[in-house]
Amino acid sequence: MTNKINLFIFFTILFLFVRPLWAQSQSGGGRYVIEQRYVQQLVWIGDEYTLKYEVVIEQNENGKYKTYLQEFTEEPNLLVSLPLGKYRYRIIPYDYLELPGEASKWVNFEIKPAPIVSSDAPKDETAPGVDDVIVINHDEPETQEEPEVEEPFNLFINIAWSPVIPLYGRIREIFGNGFNAVGASVRFGALYNGLQWFKPGIELSMSWYALNNSQGVDKIGIQTGITGFNFLAQKKLPFPNMAVTLRAGAALAFQVGEINIEQYSYTTGGLIPQINIEVSFLWFAYKKLYLEAGIGFNQLIGKDNHSGCLRPCISAGWQF
Repeated sequence: MTNKINLFIFFTILFLFVRPLWAQSQSGGGRYVIEQRYVQQLVWIGDEYTLKYEVVIEQNENGKYKTYLQEFTEEPNLLVSLPLGKYRYRIIPYDYLELPGEASKWVNFEIKPAPIVSSDAPKDETAPGVDDVIVINHDEPETQEEPEVEEPFNLFINIAWSPVIPLYGRIREIFGNGFNAVGASVRFGALYNGLQWFKPGIELSMSWYALNNSQGVDKIGIQTGITGFNFLAQKKLPFPNMAVTLRAGAALAFQVGEINIEQYSYTTGGLIPQINIEVSFLWFAYKKLYLEAGIGFNQLIGKDNHSGCLRPCISAGWQF
Protein backbone atom coordinates (compact mmCIF):
# COMPACT_ATOMS: atom_id res chain seq x y z
CA MET A 1 0.00 0.00 0.00
CA THR A 2 2.84 2.32 0.86
CA ASN A 3 4.46 1.72 -2.55
CA LYS A 4 1.24 2.68 -4.36
CA ILE A 5 0.96 5.90 -2.36
CA ASN A 6 4.62 6.81 -3.17
CA LEU A 7 4.11 6.03 -6.89
CA PHE A 8 1.00 8.24 -6.98
CA ILE A 9 2.86 11.14 -5.35
CA PHE A 10 5.76 10.73 -7.89
CA PHE A 11 3.51 10.90 -10.99
CA THR A 12 1.56 13.84 -9.50
CA ILE A 13 4.76 15.87 -9.06
CA LEU A 14 6.00 14.88 -12.54
CA PHE A 15 2.71 15.99 -14.11
CA LEU A 16 2.74 19.35 -12.31
CA PHE A 17 6.36 19.97 -13.42
CA VAL A 18 6.04 18.99 -17.04
CA ARG A 19 2.67 20.62 -17.74
CA PRO A 20 3.90 24.26 -17.64
CA LEU A 21 6.61 23.44 -20.24
CA TRP A 22 4.05 21.67 -22.44
CA ALA A 23 1.63 24.56 -22.07
CA GLN A 24 4.37 27.08 -22.95
CA SER A 25 5.23 25.15 -26.11
CA GLN A 26 1.59 25.03 -27.18
CA SER A 27 1.02 28.73 -26.48
CA GLY A 28 3.82 29.78 -28.88
CA GLY A 29 6.25 31.14 -26.32
CA GLY A 30 9.27 30.02 -28.44
CA ARG A 31 10.00 31.73 -31.80
CA TYR A 32 12.52 31.73 -34.67
CA VAL A 33 13.57 34.25 -37.41
CA ILE A 34 14.17 33.45 -41.09
CA GLU A 35 16.52 35.95 -42.80
CA GLN A 36 15.89 36.28 -46.51
CA ARG A 37 19.09 36.34 -48.54
CA TYR A 38 19.67 36.37 -52.28
CA VAL A 39 22.66 36.11 -54.57
CA GLN A 40 23.59 39.32 -56.36
CA GLN A 41 26.21 39.93 -59.03
CA LEU A 42 27.99 43.30 -59.21
CA VAL A 43 29.54 43.99 -62.61
CA TRP A 44 31.68 46.93 -63.76
CA ILE A 45 33.93 47.88 -66.70
CA GLY A 46 37.50 46.67 -66.22
CA ASP A 47 40.80 48.20 -67.31
CA GLU A 48 43.81 46.50 -68.90
CA TYR A 49 46.24 48.20 -66.50
CA THR A 50 44.41 47.08 -63.34
CA LEU A 51 45.78 44.16 -61.28
CA LYS A 52 42.84 43.85 -58.88
CA TYR A 53 39.73 45.66 -57.62
CA GLU A 54 38.61 46.53 -54.10
CA VAL A 55 34.82 46.38 -53.66
CA VAL A 56 33.41 48.35 -50.72
CA ILE A 57 29.72 47.81 -49.82
CA GLU A 58 28.00 49.93 -47.17
CA GLN A 59 24.56 49.31 -45.64
CA ASN A 60 22.05 52.02 -44.76
CA GLU A 61 21.20 51.83 -41.05
CA ASN A 62 18.79 54.49 -39.83
CA GLY A 63 19.89 56.92 -42.54
CA LYS A 64 23.64 56.39 -42.03
CA TYR A 65 25.88 54.17 -44.14
CA LYS A 66 28.23 51.72 -42.41
CA THR A 67 30.74 49.35 -44.01
CA TYR A 68 29.13 45.95 -44.58
CA LEU A 69 31.63 44.21 -46.89
CA GLN A 70 35.14 44.96 -48.16
CA GLU A 71 36.61 42.42 -50.58
CA PHE A 72 39.26 42.16 -53.33
CA THR A 73 38.80 40.48 -56.71
CA GLU A 74 40.88 40.20 -59.88
CA GLU A 75 37.78 39.97 -62.10
CA PRO A 76 35.50 42.92 -63.07
CA ASN A 77 32.59 41.31 -61.19
CA LEU A 78 31.75 39.93 -57.74
CA LEU A 79 29.08 37.58 -56.38
CA VAL A 80 27.67 38.61 -52.99
CA SER A 81 24.81 37.45 -50.76
CA LEU A 82 23.08 40.36 -49.03
CA PRO A 83 19.96 40.43 -46.85
CA LEU A 84 17.08 42.78 -47.60
CA GLY A 85 17.93 46.46 -47.22
CA LYS A 86 19.44 49.53 -48.82
CA TYR A 87 23.10 49.61 -49.81
CA ARG A 88 25.69 51.47 -51.81
CA TYR A 89 29.00 50.33 -53.33
CA ARG A 90 32.07 51.65 -55.10
CA ILE A 91 35.10 50.15 -56.88
CA ILE A 92 38.76 51.04 -56.23
CA PRO A 93 41.24 49.82 -58.91
CA TYR A 94 44.83 48.80 -58.06
CA ASP A 95 47.60 48.89 -60.67
CA TYR A 96 50.52 46.49 -61.14
CA LEU A 97 52.51 48.40 -58.49
CA GLU A 98 49.76 47.71 -55.92
CA LEU A 99 48.89 51.43 -55.88
CA PRO A 100 45.20 52.40 -55.57
CA GLY A 101 43.68 54.45 -58.38
CA GLU A 102 40.74 56.82 -58.42
CA ALA A 103 37.65 55.28 -56.77
CA SER A 104 34.35 55.18 -58.64
CA LYS A 105 31.32 57.12 -57.52
CA TRP A 106 28.97 55.53 -54.96
CA VAL A 107 26.16 53.52 -56.56
CA ASN A 108 23.00 53.11 -54.46
CA PHE A 109 20.82 50.02 -54.69
CA GLU A 110 18.17 48.15 -52.71
CA ILE A 111 17.55 44.44 -52.16
CA LYS A 112 13.79 43.80 -52.14
CA PRO A 113 11.96 40.57 -51.26
CA ALA A 114 11.07 38.13 -54.00
CA PRO A 115 7.42 38.21 -55.16
CA ILE A 116 5.08 35.94 -53.17
CA VAL A 117 3.50 33.22 -55.30
CA SER A 118 0.25 31.63 -54.07
CA SER A 119 0.33 27.86 -53.56
CA ASP A 120 -2.86 27.56 -55.65
CA ALA A 121 -1.39 29.52 -58.57
CA PRO A 122 0.67 27.75 -61.23
CA LYS A 123 4.37 27.80 -60.43
CA ASP A 124 6.41 30.38 -62.32
CA GLU A 125 9.73 28.81 -63.18
CA THR A 126 11.24 32.28 -63.76
CA ALA A 127 10.44 33.60 -60.28
CA PRO A 128 13.63 34.10 -58.21
CA GLY A 129 14.32 31.73 -55.37
CA VAL A 130 16.65 32.00 -52.40
CA ASP A 131 19.65 30.88 -54.47
CA ASP A 132 18.74 32.73 -57.69
CA VAL A 133 20.33 35.89 -59.06
CA ILE A 134 17.85 38.75 -58.60
CA VAL A 135 17.70 42.21 -60.14
CA ILE A 136 19.22 44.99 -58.04
CA ASN A 137 16.84 47.95 -57.84
CA HIS A 138 18.88 51.15 -57.95
CA ASP A 139 17.53 54.06 -55.94
CA GLU A 140 19.42 56.58 -58.08
CA PRO A 141 19.99 55.10 -61.51
CA GLU A 142 22.90 56.65 -63.32
CA THR A 143 23.24 56.93 -67.05
CA GLN A 144 26.34 54.99 -68.03
CA GLU A 145 28.18 55.92 -71.17
CA GLU A 146 28.99 53.21 -73.63
CA PRO A 147 32.61 52.09 -73.11
CA GLU A 148 34.99 53.38 -75.71
CA VAL A 149 36.36 50.69 -77.98
CA GLU A 150 40.10 51.20 -78.10
CA GLU A 151 41.47 51.24 -81.61
CA PRO A 152 44.49 49.04 -82.40
CA PHE A 153 46.49 52.15 -83.34
CA ASN A 154 46.63 55.74 -82.07
CA LEU A 155 47.88 58.46 -84.40
CA PHE A 156 49.33 61.65 -82.95
CA ILE A 157 50.80 64.98 -83.95
CA ASN A 158 52.51 67.62 -81.82
CA ILE A 159 54.34 70.92 -82.10
CA ALA A 160 57.24 71.70 -79.74
CA TRP A 161 59.57 74.48 -78.69
CA SER A 162 63.02 72.90 -78.66
CA PRO A 163 66.09 75.03 -77.77
CA VAL A 164 69.72 73.83 -77.98
CA ILE A 165 72.37 73.49 -75.25
CA PRO A 166 75.86 72.72 -76.73
CA LEU A 167 77.83 70.14 -74.68
CA TYR A 168 81.10 69.30 -76.44
CA GLY A 169 82.91 69.20 -79.77
CA ARG A 170 82.92 71.76 -82.55
CA ILE A 171 79.49 73.08 -81.67
CA ARG A 172 80.64 74.08 -78.20
CA GLU A 173 83.93 75.53 -79.43
CA ILE A 174 82.02 77.93 -81.66
CA PHE A 175 79.02 78.78 -79.50
CA GLY A 176 80.25 78.16 -75.97
CA ASN A 177 78.19 76.70 -73.16
CA GLY A 178 75.20 78.96 -73.59
CA PHE A 179 71.50 78.38 -73.97
CA ASN A 180 70.16 78.96 -77.49
CA ALA A 181 66.43 79.48 -77.35
CA VAL A 182 65.66 79.50 -81.09
CA GLY A 183 64.35 76.05 -82.06
CA ALA A 184 61.12 74.23 -82.94
CA SER A 185 59.94 70.81 -84.12
CA VAL A 186 56.88 69.05 -85.53
CA ARG A 187 56.26 65.33 -84.98
CA PHE A 188 53.67 62.86 -86.17
CA GLY A 189 53.49 59.10 -85.73
CA ALA A 190 51.53 56.05 -84.57
CA LEU A 191 51.31 53.94 -81.40
CA TYR A 192 50.22 50.29 -81.25
CA ASN A 193 47.80 49.40 -78.41
CA GLY A 194 48.04 45.61 -78.61
CA LEU A 195 50.68 45.08 -75.88
CA GLN A 196 49.87 45.15 -72.17
CA TRP A 197 52.99 46.67 -70.61
CA PHE A 198 53.72 49.48 -73.07
CA LYS A 199 52.72 50.92 -76.44
CA PRO A 200 55.39 50.68 -79.17
CA GLY A 201 55.36 53.08 -82.09
CA ILE A 202 57.19 54.95 -84.82
CA GLU A 203 57.57 58.68 -85.46
CA LEU A 204 58.69 61.09 -88.16
CA SER A 205 60.04 64.44 -87.03
CA MET A 206 61.09 67.68 -88.64
CA SER A 207 62.91 70.28 -86.57
CA TRP A 208 64.87 73.47 -86.94
CA TYR A 209 67.23 75.47 -84.77
CA ALA A 210 69.44 78.49 -85.13
CA LEU A 211 72.71 79.25 -83.35
CA ASN A 212 74.13 82.77 -83.38
CA ASN A 213 77.27 84.18 -81.78
CA SER A 214 78.34 87.82 -82.13
CA GLN A 215 81.46 89.49 -80.80
CA GLY A 216 81.77 93.05 -82.04
CA VAL A 217 81.85 92.97 -85.83
CA ASP A 218 82.55 89.23 -85.90
CA LYS A 219 79.42 87.12 -86.38
CA ILE A 220 78.83 83.41 -86.70
CA GLY A 221 75.39 82.05 -87.48
CA ILE A 222 74.13 78.55 -88.27
CA GLN A 223 70.71 77.50 -89.53
CA THR A 224 69.94 73.77 -89.28
CA GLY A 225 66.99 71.75 -90.53
CA ILE A 226 66.63 68.14 -89.38
CA THR A 227 64.49 65.25 -90.65
CA GLY A 228 64.46 62.23 -88.37
CA PHE A 229 62.91 58.80 -87.74
CA ASN A 230 62.35 57.50 -84.20
CA PHE A 231 61.19 54.33 -82.46
CA LEU A 232 58.88 54.92 -79.48
CA ALA A 233 57.85 53.12 -76.30
CA GLN A 234 55.06 54.71 -74.25
CA LYS A 235 54.07 53.49 -70.78
CA LYS A 236 51.04 54.61 -68.78
CA LEU A 237 51.93 55.87 -65.29
CA PRO A 238 49.95 55.08 -62.10
CA PHE A 239 49.04 58.76 -61.87
CA PRO A 240 45.78 59.79 -63.60
CA ASN A 241 46.11 60.72 -67.31
CA MET A 242 49.91 60.57 -67.32
CA ALA A 243 52.43 58.55 -69.35
CA VAL A 244 56.15 58.43 -70.09
CA THR A 245 57.64 58.10 -73.60
CA LEU A 246 61.11 56.95 -74.64
CA ARG A 247 62.40 57.82 -78.13
CA ALA A 248 65.48 56.64 -79.99
CA GLY A 249 66.40 57.09 -83.65
CA ALA A 250 68.50 58.73 -86.32
CA ALA A 251 68.24 61.93 -88.33
CA LEU A 252 69.85 63.81 -91.18
CA ALA A 253 70.62 67.49 -90.68
CA PHE A 254 71.08 70.04 -93.47
CA GLN A 255 73.22 72.83 -92.10
CA VAL A 256 73.94 76.27 -93.54
CA GLY A 257 76.43 78.56 -91.80
CA GLU A 258 77.44 82.18 -92.36
CA ILE A 259 80.74 83.41 -90.92
CA ASN A 260 81.88 87.04 -90.84
CA ILE A 261 85.30 87.50 -89.21
CA GLU A 262 87.14 90.77 -89.72
CA GLN A 263 87.28 91.31 -93.50
CA TYR A 264 86.43 87.71 -94.35
CA SER A 265 82.96 86.51 -95.07
CA TYR A 266 81.98 83.07 -96.31
CA THR A 267 79.27 80.44 -96.03
CA THR A 268 79.50 76.78 -95.20
CA GLY A 269 77.13 73.85 -94.89
CA GLY A 270 76.27 70.32 -95.82
CA LEU A 271 74.53 67.16 -94.67
CA ILE A 272 75.34 65.89 -91.18
CA PRO A 273 73.97 62.56 -89.86
CA GLN A 274 73.11 62.28 -86.20
CA ILE A 275 71.61 59.90 -83.64
CA ASN A 276 69.37 60.89 -80.78
CA ILE A 277 67.63 59.62 -77.65
CA GLU A 278 64.90 61.35 -75.63
CA VAL A 279 62.66 60.82 -72.61
CA SER A 280 59.49 62.83 -71.99
CA PHE A 281 56.40 62.91 -69.79
CA LEU A 282 52.84 63.36 -71.08
CA TRP A 283 49.75 64.70 -69.36
CA PHE A 284 46.38 64.31 -71.10
CA ALA A 285 44.88 67.63 -70.09
CA TYR A 286 41.58 67.31 -72.00
CA LYS A 287 40.36 64.17 -73.75
CA LYS A 288 42.94 63.54 -76.51
CA LEU A 289 44.81 66.83 -76.00
CA TYR A 290 48.09 66.33 -74.17
CA LEU A 291 51.02 68.40 -72.97
CA GLU A 292 54.53 66.97 -73.13
CA ALA A 293 57.85 67.96 -71.57
CA GLY A 294 61.19 66.19 -71.89
CA ILE A 295 64.83 66.36 -72.81
CA GLY A 296 66.85 64.72 -75.59
CA PHE A 297 70.48 64.19 -76.52
CA ASN A 298 71.80 64.61 -80.10
CA GLN A 299 75.14 63.25 -81.32
CA LEU A 300 76.32 64.76 -84.61
CA ILE A 301 78.52 62.44 -86.69
CA GLY A 302 81.13 63.77 -89.13
CA LYS A 303 84.84 63.68 -90.00
CA ASP A 304 85.64 66.84 -88.12
CA ASN A 305 82.41 67.39 -86.28
CA HIS A 306 81.74 64.93 -83.46
CA SER A 307 79.56 67.27 -81.48
CA GLY A 308 76.92 66.68 -78.83
CA CYS A 309 74.08 68.83 -77.56
CA LEU A 310 70.96 68.69 -75.38
CA ARG A 311 67.54 69.63 -76.74
CA PRO A 312 64.85 70.23 -74.11
CA CYS A 313 61.30 70.32 -75.48
CA ILE A 314 57.91 71.55 -74.38
CA SER A 315 55.06 70.58 -76.71
CA ALA A 316 51.32 70.25 -77.16
CA GLY A 317 49.79 67.41 -79.17
CA TRP A 318 46.67 65.50 -80.06
CA GLN A 319 46.06 61.74 -80.17
CA PHE A 320 43.36 60.46 -82.51
